[in-house]
Amino acid sequence: SAGTVCITFDDGYLDNLTVAAPILEKYQLPAMLYLPTAYIDRGETHWADLVYQLIRFRTRDHLTMPSLGLSADLSDKMQQIGAYQMLHRPLLTALYPDRQAILEQVREQLQPSQVGPRLTMNWDDVRDMGQRFPQFSIGGHSQWHVDLNAHRGQCALGEIEGCKRRIQSELGIDPEHFSFPYARW
Repeated sequence: SAGTVCITFDDGYLDNLTVAAPILEKYQLPAMLYLPTAYIDRGETHWADLVYQLIRFRTRDHLTMPSLGLSADLSDKMQQIGAYQMLHRPLLTALYPDRQAILEQVREQLQPSQVGPRLTMNWDDVRDMGQRFPQFSIGGHSQWHVDLNAHRGQCALGEIEGCKRRIQSELGIDPEHFSFPYARW
């Protein structure tokens, strides 16, 4: 009906539990949390955040990836922004193993001084959210946060069904909703 709002959160970020849930509880507002289950399995930082962290905590300024047409001096802010954008494009459409290979090349070249904080929930966090903040419902968001427009057919079906099975297995619920990663279906 008119004036209705849906509050949703994608990607399973830890701040959904630590920041958003208490605020929504205070105002008695329900919300939906869409989980990319393989990231939750590992409590793994999403690739976009990892690229940011690798650049931010770098100890070397030069990044060269001929296969991507990328050569940048990251001490120059404009080149840094350009490098992030050039990395973003192939990482967005890559499957997990290819993403990991690209990220490892970046890590090797930039030699970051530290690892950023864990930004993604794990299953214990999700269960904690369900117990403490029952106004949050859980939906699927694929397994590996894959662009399902770029990876159709069996790959897409596997991502969707695998996500549903992991939520069922870990939480004992049957997710009723699915949010397509990157709003691409």
